[in-house]
Amino acid sequence: METVRALVAVFALAAVGIMSPGPDFVVVSYTAMTGARRRAGWVASGVVVGNAMWATAAILGLSALLALAPTLFVVFKIAGAGYLMWLGIKLIRGARVPLATQVDTRQSSSPLASWARGFVTTLANPKAAIFYASVLTAALPVSPASGLVIGTVAAVVLVAATWFTVVVLVLSTDRASALFRRHKAWVEVVFGCSLAGFGLIRCLGATRDLAAAGA
Repeated sequence: METVRALVAVFALAAVGIMSPGPDFVVVSYTAMTGARRRAGWVASGVVVGNAMWATAAILGLSALLALAPTLFVVFKIAGAGYLMWLGIKLIRGARVPLATQVDTRQSSSPLASWARGFVTTLANPKAAIFYASVLTAALPVSPASGLVIGTVAAVVLVAATWFTVVVLVLSTDRASALFRRHKAWVEVVFGCSLAGFGLIRCLGATRDLAAAGA
């Protein structure tokens, strides 16, 4: 019964975190709205694996290891923030580029490249590491059994896969794609600013952490 209660808690908390708007949602939804459903699926699968990696790392105690090396964690935060800002700026700069040109470029991208974009976007978000560390600490016993560990990671994967499948299917419809085509410049500016904003906030937070560590 204790295992069931723990898994129910993990399901509920993971759903709240995964369904909250973040860089991974922005990347998946943007790709879906361009009409590239298959590419969006690959991006989403990378995001799912990234969430599974963070959940596994939290269970294995890697977050505690990073806490013992705060400078290393700050460097990781800054690198992740830089990647998110780069993605955002790239979208903003391409906002006025005709969609046909961008589609030609996207079609040359391999499934692996699309998958990697989702995976790296999730790994570059240190908020995910903090979220899973806090959530799993609250939901799981101090020394969880191997079956509970596997069930926890499976729960995270199930929630993430279900949510992002819905996002891809809904936002890759003809109606959503037509809306994107009509307002392409505005949509890309908004999505780009969102990604850059996430990155900037993370960077400012990392800078404060670094200053506090040096104080």
